[in-house]
Order: sequence, then C-alpha cells, then structure tokens
Amino acid sequence: KEGLDGSRKTLIIAFKNELGKRYLVDSVTYRLNGEIIYQYVTEDRAAASITKNTPEKQFETKVVPGPYNFEVQVIYRGNDSGVFSYVKDYRITREEKMAIDVKKSNQITVNAFESGGVFADFKDRPQLQISQGLN
Repeated sequence: KEGLDGSRKTLIIAFKNELGKRYLVDSVTYRLNGEIIYQYVTEDRAAASITKNTPEKQFETKVVPGPYNFEVQVIYRGNDSGVFSYVKDYRITREEKMAIDVKKSNQITVNAFESGGVFADFKDRPQLQISQGLN
C-alpha cells in the first residue's frame, strides 16, 4: 500500500561537475539512509576520456516525505598527458553527508568544484558541496 495513496514525493538530485579537464569522474554514488539509490561507474576508462562518459546530470526518485541522511561519494581520476602523465594514476575520493527533509518536491544539488588555486596540491583541489532547496 505504501505509495499507492500518492504519499511519495519526487526527489531530484542534480550533479554539477565544474572541475577542469584534468579530472575525470570514475564513479558517483548517492545513498539515502545508507542505501544506494543511484550509482554511476565508468566501465571503460580509455573510452571515458574520449567520449566524455559522465554520470546523469539529474536523477529522480520517489520517497516518502520525512527526514533522511543523504550521502554522496565521488571518485575522480587524474587526466593529463606529457610531463604530467603521472596524474592518471591518481584516484581521489570525496564524500559529503547532509541531513535532508523531504516535504514537497525537493531538489538536492551536488556540486563538484576545484578550490585552492594554482598552488594547491593536485589531490587537494577537488571538492564537493551539497545543498537542498525546494523545487
């Protein structure tokens, strides 16, 4: 009977990748209360850099209104050639958590971005930020 009475609401999760070309997304995982609700994994690393294989920019699911723990994990891979080709061996994991409250049709935005500027270590630049707003 759960959900048959229209009690489930749409939850939209938007993924904004604002990282430069030196970082490729290897995987993205979204969890609600510890359970995986979406997962993207690059299957062919060589093809990913050529075809720009990326996770969904927007994912939708239906949930019962109420409080949840939302978690996101993104694994990046270095993408460079020439003198800096060694960065292809780097795997950088970033995780963020946020308590959310789904009442109406809500949206969560996951923003991947670089911080620290030119002098920051390559492995320290990728960052994640989660925000929630009404849709």
